Amino acid sequence: MKGLATVQMLKEIEKGTGKRIHELFDLICGTSTGGMLAVSLGMKLMTLEECEDIYKNLGEHVALKCHILFFNFMDLLYALPFLIS
Repeated sequence: MKGLATVQMLKEIEKGTGKRIHELFDLICGTSTGGMLAVSLGMKLMTLEECEDIYKNLGEHVALKCHILFFNFMDLLYALPFLIS
């Protein structure tokens, strides 16, 4: 998940400066999961460890749903010729 790579880079910045991300920047923004990360860090003042946990838990749920959707789609493709005839 790309968000985890971003979290790791931000952890290195925090480690190098000794400050939390929201203390270093006047504006934190992002799109998609980066937007969720920006809100978590800039408004909720969550730690990067908390954000990492959210990404990992979210990733498990998304991967499971994608897996289920993929196999339901494949079942439909397999059954389609039989349904049409």
